[in-house]
Amino acid sequence: MKREMRRESADHDGVPTARSHPGARPAAMVAVLQAASRAALDQIMRHRSRVAVDDPEALHRVRVGFRHLDAVIRFFAANIPKSERASLARELKWFGRRLSRAREIDVFLEDVIARVPGRKRVEPDIAALERLCRREQEREYARIRAVLASGRLQDFAATIERRLIEGKTLIPCPHAASCQAVAGVMEMMRKLRQGRHVDVLSRDDLHKFRLRVKRMRYAIGFVAPLLDGENGKYARHMSELLRLLQNELGAITDRKAHKDFFKELRKSGSSRSAAGDGRIDWRDLRRVLFAGRRKANAASLKRAKKIYRKFEEIELS
Repeated sequence: MKREMRRESADHDGVPTARSHPGARPAAMVAVLQAASRAALDQIMRHRSRVAVDDPEALHRVRVGFRHLDAVIRFFAANIPKSERASLARELKWFGRRLSRAREIDVFLEDVIARVPGRKRVEPDIAALERLCRREQEREYARIRAVLASGRLQDFAATIERRLIEGKTLIPCPHAASCQAVAGVMEMMRKLRQGRHVDVLSRDDLHKFRLRVKRMRYAIGFVAPLLDGENGKYARHMSELLRLLQNELGAITDRKAHKDFFKELRKSGSSRSAAGDGRIDWRDLRRVLFAGRRKANAASLKRAKKIYRKFEEIELS
């Protein structure tokens, strides 16, 4: 599975938006909300039965579906009663936490282990580390399959159907849908002003900024059919820049996650006896696996700042 597939490219993250249907022109934001919710829920339910160690892309698709639902609830907050937003957000957070660890292991195997030159991967320390990873991966996928087959997911899906897709309690906006869409996108742009100083953000602030970038890209996909003329063209350009920005920030996040996971493996399997052999030289492994990490992060931040400057120049009318 290539990184380009894992990172969410503009139209290949697996969740169809209203833009995917050329003839669709929703008359109201509520209609867009319902269509986006339907697409995201369909993706979760369609891919959940395929989630397995030998099909990590299915887990990615499921996680993207949950993230789209989260973006729907945040962007269309004015159309959803507050009590319903809060309960849905809690469930989304619960599922997100339980699906994240397996994905971290998948990406570690893909980005770190698989990139070790073939001749080095047969060396004892690398081979032992990979065995530890595979064992953790098997355990985590077993937990995830139980979560995705649970009554809790069925109840959550029924709630999404009732509250967001059927939408009997949704709140219509008195303003024109196109005006509400533009206002929503501009508000999200305002929240991204941290991008001016992305190269000096703390780790926590960088993580929050990345999530906002991702949600805004999703939101633009939701409301694209409502943006005509120049706004539509600007929105497409904005979405592409956000995709590029998301990829750079995601690379930094992945490198941090790889290092954290490595530390966790070191604690849980600090000797090769855990993998069936002698001791592992963890210090040497760290040097081999993470050489050049700081330089790569600096380069990603430099590119991210340049992309953000282009993004900031766009103005919707």
